[in-house]
Amino acid sequence: MNNIFVYGSLMFAPVWDRIIANHYQKCEAHLHGFKRLSIKNEVYPALVKAHEHSVSGVLIFDLRDSDLASLDQFEGDYYQRTPVQVEDKNGTLHLSDVYLFDQQYSHLLLDSEWDLNKFSQTGIDEFLSHYAGF
Repeated sequence: MNNIFVYGSLMFAPVWDRIIANHYQKCEAHLHGFKRLSIKNEVYPALVKAHEHSVSGVLIFDLRDSDLASLDQFEGDYYQRTPVQVEDKNGTLHLSDVYLFDQQYSHLLLDSEWDLNKFSQTGIDEFLSHYAGF
């Protein structure tokens, strides 16, 4: 079972659909013990461990191995796919993978939390124009 929890640019259909052509069941979910941070000179976020924090996102169920490989390629070296427990809106826990920011690149992180609303209003256009080749 290849579930994936997405918390940043991949929550947006225009980004997801450029990488993954298949359609999957999904639901809103939360990941406890982590937070989204901004990255220097980037519009997409990093996910890092942080007690007392929680991140909202989307849980996508039963991805094909080929689609998971496409996501691995898209995420690149800055992220490591890691198993976690994700809670859906009904309180049910699901085993899922998530892309955590690799600690060796922590010097690129800002102290500020990533702004989802700002990304949806202006950042997504910059992201799509810059990352058109994935």
